[in-house]
Amino acid sequence: MRPIPTCSILLVVGVVLTYIVAVTLLPRELLPWFHDELGPVELVTEGVLIVALGLSILTARAMFRAASDAPRYAKWWHLGVAFAVMAALLEETSYGQHHFGFEPPAYFQEHSKQQELNFHNLWRDKPSSTLRSIANGGLPIFAVVLPLVMLRQPGAFARGHWSRYLLPRLEMAPWIIASMCISPVRRLGGFSDGDSVWRESLSEFKELLWAFALLAYILTMWRRHGRAEGIFTSETIAFAPLSPAGETPLHPLAGNLHASRDDG
Repeated sequence: MRPIPTCSILLVVGVVLTYIVAVTLLPRELLPWFHDELGPVELVTEGVLIVALGLSILTARAMFRAASDAPRYAKWWHLGVAFAVMAALLEETSYGQHHFGFEPPAYFQEHSKQQELNFHNLWRDKPSSTLRSIANGGLPIFAVVLPLVMLRQPGAFARGHWSRYLLPRLEMAPWIIASMCISPVRRLGGFSDGDSVWRESLSEFKELLWAFALLAYILTMWRRHGRAEGIFTSETIAFAPLSPAGETPLHPLAGNLHASRDDG
């Protein structure tokens, strides 16, 4: 099985091209709205995180089932992933502030960079900057470097090996590679200036790519460990495109959903 199915790469390219076409055709004065808290980029990001949250809960539930062969560390890891996705969704939506139109407490109005009810914009955006630095360095290692190393190791991703329970193959890689291109494009295009409309806009698009990468990871783990719950069956994924050999359908985010259980 190919670590990255062609349809997965095409989906990433489609998302990037759709974004490029949209921001090219959109009048410049509408660009802030396009990336605003209730704009298309943010709403799609939230939608992706909602799907990721649902699947992460189901995956964690499957890992804790009595029939699961997952080691204890893997069970707690995926429970932690579910809580992390929930926290990311709540922070992304500012705990519903913009959707429900309520004012944040006085402390957040005074100390939040954007006067929002979230923690990552507090104290001059320091939590957000720290999290971004961790993601910029950690995600390429987790999504690209480690999988490439493990794919060369005999027995990796087989039942009983830690990589099967924690690590993706290269399902996240296209999304992370695309996100890694944002910073060079911003610098080379002169979009990093403080007054540039693109400075924050490209950061929001980068968060969207990270959300898709997260969904790809969770969908991969669901395919390996959560199928016993019965949501993804041969009937429910009959729409998925076939592999070149025509034997098994490929999912655009997580790859081959019908790979053998030991092939994981």
